[in-house]
Amino acid sequence: MEIIDNTTGEDITSSVVSQLLAKEQKEKDEVPTSILIDLLRRSSGTVTDYAKRFPAFWKTALTTAEEEIDKAIKTLVKNKDISSDEAGDLRKELAGYLDSSRKWVTQQVDHRLQDVLGAMKLASREQVAALSEKIDALTEKIEQLEKARDAEASSKKTAPKVKPQMPEK
Repeated sequence: MEIIDNTTGEDITSSVVSQLLAKEQKEKDEVPTSILIDLLRRSSGTVTDYAKRFPAFWKTALTTAEEEIDKAIKTLVKNKDISSDEAGDLRKELAGYLDSSRKWVTQQVDHRLQDVLGAMKLASREQVAALSEKIDALTEKIEQLEKARDAEASSKKTAPKVKPQMPEK
């Protein structure tokens, strides 16, 4: 199923589904796991597409803004509306705003993905890494215990057996 915007001709299926899910989540306070898993498995119009497209869109928008700001500042200097020093200060100030925007986009994407993972009760990358470390530590401990057990067993096998001797009469 596809939902096409009549005005632009753009596929808005993922947007509509996201809105419906958000509305349903507010009503129930939980999205059914089966719906979320199905969304993640689909190849287009899904949460994963959103996760890929959203940052790319903002990165492009912010890069374009940065280029336009640079052009505008160069024009201001060329027209002698501002000095070179003022242009440098303005660039620094606007770069700070762009950096803040980039951080905001990153936080929003991370937050949305954490929401989806949390609703699906899936582990995050950090949780999987922490569990992997614990498994590695446990595996190492088991190997040490097995080596100690094997060493103890082999020492019992190789120990000389002493036959008790009967005293001579």
